[in-house]
Amino acid sequence: VKPDGSSIVQIGELRHDTNYGSNDYSDLVRVDHDTYALAYYGYDGGGDNAWGCWIKTFTVNGGSITQVAKLRHFTAQTYEHSFIKVDADTYALAFADNSSDGNISTFTIPADGSSITQAGTLEHDTDMGRYNSLVQVDDDTYALSYQGTGDDGFIKTFTISADGATITQVAVQEHDEEYSQDNSLLKIDANTFLLAYAGDGNDGYIKTFTIPADGSSITQVINLEHNPSATAYNSLVQIDADSYALAYFDGDSDGQIKTFN
Repeated sequence: VKPDGSSIVQIGELRHDTNYGSNDYSDLVRVDHDTYALAYYGYDGGGDNAWGCWIKTFTVNGGSITQVAKLRHFTAQTYEHSFIKVDADTYALAFADNSSDGNISTFTIPADGSSITQAGTLEHDTDMGRYNSLVQVDDDTYALSYQGTGDDGFIKTFTISADGATITQVAVQEHDEEYSQDNSLLKIDANTFLLAYAGDGNDGYIKTFTIPADGSSITQVINLEHNPSATAYNSLVQIDADSYALAYFDGDSDGQIKTFN
């Protein structure tokens, strides 16, 4: 991709899972300068019981993409993965399991991606944990936006130890008592977080929250209904210190980008 965005040229491709439908809920995270880790629900061609949630690592060198290691850490259907880097070799994955319960699992992956080892796991919601968006608050604190009980909107905070072995829930806030889907949570300064999601009637909402470094409280600050019709598949990014862009799918099945101050 040219620096000015004027052209996009494909230089490589790897089909890492050849089964139909094996691209469900993919989330890709960078490990180091040429190594990447992927969480997804798929099959991987590994026999009759190979369906499940896979973690895979890949090296990318120009147009060359090579699969390095893989781990099937959950052996049933999973949904809506949110995969983030915790520290140099620890990664956290928020997902819904085959009962739609909310889970967070951690993994150790060295810089070269040569191995993947599950370190810890926590089932934090035994009723529902769909449409996950997980972000880092500080060195050992994390915030998760998701659809919980009654399809309502929740934000929780957790502490995760550096080795990933211990995951502890700290605080919880039910911020929408009607509906929440397709969450996109973004840290915008030291203790402020921006959330885009589809609320009641699938209308589009933007909210801000304050969360201290230790995750001990979650406080809603601003609530803006930016679209009074269907929004889905939200993806929120920061442009500069006070400008943000949101890409989403609207009620006419069109692709939209909006900017916010």
